[in-house]
Amino acid sequence: MYVTTVVGNPKIGSKTSRAAMAVQQAIRAWLLERGVATEPAHFELGVLGPALIEWGHPSVQETIDVLQQSAIVIFCSPTYKATYAGLLKLLIDQIPVNGLNNIVAIPVMLGAASIHHLAPELTLKPVLLEVGAICPTRSLYILDSEIDRVEETVAKWLESAAAGLGVVMASQLLADRNA
Repeated sequence: MYVTTVVGNPKIGSKTSRAAMAVQQAIRAWLLERGVATEPAHFELGVLGPALIEWGHPSVQETIDVLQQSAIVIFCSPTYKATYAGLLKLLIDQIPVNGLNNIVAIPVMLGAASIHHLAPELTLKPVLLEVGAICPTRSLYILDSEIDRVEETVAKWLESAAAGLGVVMASQLLADRNA
């Protein structure tokens, strides 16, 4: 079972990537405490670059294939003009309707100002729902200025998100066992 990160920042190894990895590590540790082993997968959309504007490019399709095999996908983007990055939009546009059916998606965004704290909830979460993802938790917004405390921020978020995440994960595990 994959817990996958998708980073919509054009800069490789950015603060956005650091935040995505912190969320991934926290969720994987939380699942392991419950006896569920996972494998990490990580995609930096800046690596795909121009392939994202070529519809059906093999590298993009390989990325989508891994997303569709994941139990949880963390979609992480910097905040640009109060919304998520264009690179992320280019990827999501290539995911078919219901292409993430029954996959848990976690919307995460980083930004410079707290005024945009609802951006992941209002802009990123709806498009993830449109491609069939399940979003059982509140979205996560992280201030750039707090990146050095990202693990603490993620731990607090996970405390409140655990109930919804747990219900969906238990349901998925039961469905997999009965399949």
